[in-house]
Amino acid sequence: MSNELILKDFAIDFKAPEITVANEDELANAIKQYAKKYDGLVVTEETLADSKKARADLNKLSKALNDRRKEIKRNYNAPLKEFETKIKQWDSNLHNAMDGIDVGIHEMEEQQKADRIKKVQETIAEMAPNYGVDVSEIEIKTGWLAKSISKKKLLDEIAGEMKFVKDRHEKISMIQKYCDGKKVSFEPYKRLAETFEPLEVMKQIDDDLDAQAKREEARKAAEQAKLEQQKENTVEVNGKSFDKNTGETVVELQKVSFTLQGTKEQINGLAQYVRAMGIEVLNASERETVIKKG
Repeated sequence: MSNELILKDFAIDFKAPEITVANEDELANAIKQYAKKYDGLVVTEETLADSKKARADLNKLSKALNDRRKEIKRNYNAPLKEFETKIKQWDSNLHNAMDGIDVGIHEMEEQQKADRIKKVQETIAEMAPNYGVDVSEIEIKTGWLAKSISKKKLLDEIAGEMKFVKDRHEKISMIQKYCDGKKVSFEPYKRLAETFEPLEVMKQIDDDLDAQAKREEARKAAEQAKLEQQKENTVEVNGKSFDKNTGETVVELQKVSFTLQGTKEQINGLAQYVRAMGIEVLNASERETVIKKG
């Protein structure tokens, strides 16, 4: 910057003001004696008037001392206040100039930061197809925006982040295929697939399936035991079965679930047949229309 402003060295002369009291010792002694004279004064009806006069004299002397003290203090502080006013005005002039510069610096730094962000975004967009990742998956790190970062380091770090995202995609895809093969929903294992290694997640899936199979076996065993108990409580009389405990008629039925697909006429005909046969429908879904080709 040309025409640089040069300030000469400057000094501020300061002499501490001196405050002297004429005949200070005599004045101090007189005040002590005056105060001592009335110290411990006992107020009675006879001395009330004199006591009030003594208080008035003491107040008058105290006021005179403090009035003089305040006057000297004002005069004592006057040069300091004048000096502070000058300094504050000069400092204000400097800060007014600095404020304008600060605004310009901030705007320029923000623009430079925006430029660096744009360049990093462009680099990410250029590299993303090579790794099969979406630009939205790459979060810009604070260090990538540093002025001091080299181009090589920036490219290496972006590449490392993209490899990490790509590996995560492959691991998630692996678990999705594993779930499809096991005929289980991938959704409960999505978070695990994003966090842990595939072998760990696969083991968890297998463990869950084993636990599910054991629960199903236990459920079937319990139902079979219940059925056997019901059969033991059943007796047959004249070709009919009855509950030994309640005397109710017992009929052994079978329950089965189907997912059927056919024309509207076929489904209607089947429904009529079911009703005609006296088959009880425990549950029925809404009909869905599907298009079949070939």
